[in-house]
Amino acid sequence: MEAFTSDKECLYYMKLLTFTLGIGMDVLHNYFEQKILNATEFYVFLETHKHYLFHECYPRVQCCCCSNNFLASSSKFGCLNKSQFQLLFDIASPNENDHCQIGRHNEITKDCLCRIDAKRSNEVDCMDITLMCAIIKSCFVNNNRSIHGNPRDFETIKNTRNFLAHVSDKRISESDFNSKWDEMEQAILAIAGAVGNYFAKATKRKINEFNSNELSMEKIKEIIESNADDVKKNLRALIETQRKNTLLVKHVKDEIIEQLTKHKDELSVDIGKLRFEVKQYSLAVTPSSQEETLDNQGNFRIM
Repeated sequence: MEAFTSDKECLYYMKLLTFTLGIGMDVLHNYFEQKILNATEFYVFLETHKHYLFHECYPRVQCCCCSNNFLASSSKFGCLNKSQFQLLFDIASPNENDHCQIGRHNEITKDCLCRIDAKRSNEVDCMDITLMCAIIKSCFVNNNRSIHGNPRDFETIKNTRNFLAHVSDKRISESDFNSKWDEMEQAILAIAGAVGNYFAKATKRKINEFNSNELSMEKIKEIIESNADDVKKNLRALIETQRKNTLLVKHVKDEIIEQLTKHKDELSVDIGKLRFEVKQYSLAVTPSSQEETLDNQGNFRIM
């Protein structure tokens, strides 16, 4: 199995990010399916909560459902962006049968949710941690509806993900790694515990195994292929750097071997001559007058 890198701070970064996107997201997706959906299809859940989610993307625009439950506000800020909303819903163009109202500048002042449908093709694994937190916040927390577990645990995982996404040189210190790892492990196990004791124990075993094993290129590639989070581009970049470094080392190694093979006879003569000169020099040094020692820094000193 190919190890990723010998750079410790880079390795800390990669291991924590892989932990977050791997085991972390597996637990979150399992939690959402078991405790949020509770045997409901994902698209049905989205359709049911479409009004709340719409106003997290368009917080200041009224819609046709606001007559029964007014959610729009000129001072409100949402937690979903347009690309996230469009990932979840298909949006048809307005037509004369909709309840849309158009303003003087051709902007929609009142929208119609009848033209918006949840995508049936989506599964829970289309969500990254940011989108999942936004959905839970919009549909539950903001409406004073309780959920299984503590919402702060989701925020811990999201904050760690955001911390790693904004590390410019893709390296973290050992102290940052240890503190973030402990926070992440506690949050992940707490969420797994909300699913069930057996699931929490199985997750703990996975975490221990992952922590004790060397991070491999195969594991990183697996995370890239299976994860929806855009931060996985950092994994791709580091894999590409590793690939280039491997090719460079191979090139240098091949060149050295080629030169050694080409000049092996000359090198043999030179090495023999070097040994002779060293021997002659050592005979000229009086053992009692000079002595070589190593100082605390490992440097040679003559006493």
